[in-house]
Amino acid sequence: MSFNSGDICFAKHPKHAWVVGNVVSSDPKAGTTVKCNDPVRECVGEVLDKLKADDVTSCREDLLDETPDDLLSLTVLHDATLLRCLYLRYFKDVVYTNIGAIVVALNPFNFKIPHYMDDKMEGYLTRKHH
Repeated sequence: MSFNSGDICFAKHPKHAWVVGNVVSSDPKAGTTVKCNDPVRECVGEVLDKLKADDVTSCREDLLDETPDDLLSLTVLHDATLLRCLYLRYFKDVVYTNIGAIVVALNPFNFKIPHYMDDKMEGYLTRKHH
């Protein structure tokens, strides 16, 4: 895929998997250079150089905040969009996400999520199961 300078994209990052950035330059032989501008990651301003074609994928800005309950509802299915959705949901304390009939559960390492507070325990124990 060919990119123009300034295009928004997902770029494969050595530490953060996929991050949002803007294309600085793109050349079939030299690779693509991307400047990270992902506000939810710790790499803003970092430059990723000589990225291969498989390490950069196009991105639409209007889809960056997609966080459906079911990953199959994402507008674009790609490693980058799937991981971003899980990442955003995790930091909103939404630790369960469906992939069709499958549930992905992320360990929140946080015991202050409202659904898991001790004062909710009695409600779970007295609730009738159908």
